[in-house]
Amino acid sequence: MFAEGGDNELSALEGEYAENDLLSARQMDGEFIQADDSMTPRVSIDESHQNLEEEIKKEEPLNKPPVSDIQIDFKLIVNLWPYVRPGEQLPSEGRVKSEGGEMAQEMLIELELKMKENQDKIDETKKSFPDAEGETIETDFALTSMTTQGLEILQDIPVDYDDWVETAIDETWVIRTLKLWFFMQKNFSIVHKWASWPDIFNDTSFMKKAVKIVEDIAEELDTYLPEKVDTLIFDDIAHLAKLECLLEHLGGEDYVDPHHEETDSSVGTFIMFVLRDALEYAGLLPQRKRMPARELRLYNFKKTFFEQQEQALKTALGGN
Repeated sequence: MFAEGGDNELSALEGEYAENDLLSARQMDGEFIQADDSMTPRVSIDESHQNLEEEIKKEEPLNKPPVSDIQIDFKLIVNLWPYVRPGEQLPSEGRVKSEGGEMAQEMLIELELKMKENQDKIDETKKSFPDAEGETIETDFALTSMTTQGLEILQDIPVDYDDWVETAIDETWVIRTLKLWFFMQKNFSIVHKWASWPDIFNDTSFMKKAVKIVEDIAEELDTYLPEKVDTLIFDDIAHLAKLECLLEHLGGEDYVDPHHEETDSSVGTFIMFVLRDALEYAGLLPQRKRMPARELRLYNFKKTFFEQQEQALKTALGGN
């Protein structure tokens, strides 16, 4: 039995609950959720993508044609593609013709994220290594004693090409290790179109040609690899930026390992011994060894390159 006035108090309390339920519903449907008696922003999608999309929309001119109707230059897409989508196969010219507008818009957002990531690396490197910008970059490269000892195994146990090619021809780790190796050699990608940029990203066509080269050098791998050290590229910064894309194409730094679980225990393994030393020296393996001067030079190059590509995409999409 309620005391006198209890019905009124109950009605008032029910009204308060109803208002709270309505507020909760609005909060769950909108931007806020209740937590610890305070209003906290509720994020439903990636903030970076959302913010970039909003910024790009602000810059879009009025009365522009639908994105799907915009024709985008094929070379613009495929030359930038490896920098923002290194793990994916290059799109065909027909696909770019039909989906180029949407691709360019999506890649612009992805490029903006890459630009931020690159700037973060510049800031971190400068903070951790204040003298990196003026530091003299070493030019003499030599294999480590560990790699040299590893290659000595080949003198006693030479590679059997027929056994190797039977399984290696379809192995992604082997294919993309060979891509890094051949692309890092001076003039190789100029002489061999199948290893040129960006054709080299086609796994199937690349491997069909690459195995013929491996067949010629397989039995002499123990002397071939050390001899090729003098042909490796370390000072062409634009080429190194492309090598970094091929490194991501392989799977990233964790895959630069002669003992990786996906290795072939043969040609790819011994090539990776040499590659690991070379990529580390080039400043492309900062998790393994810091090479601040080389790293910063690469990041600064990419900053300028990304800004140019950003402007090219915006222009292609009808922006300023």
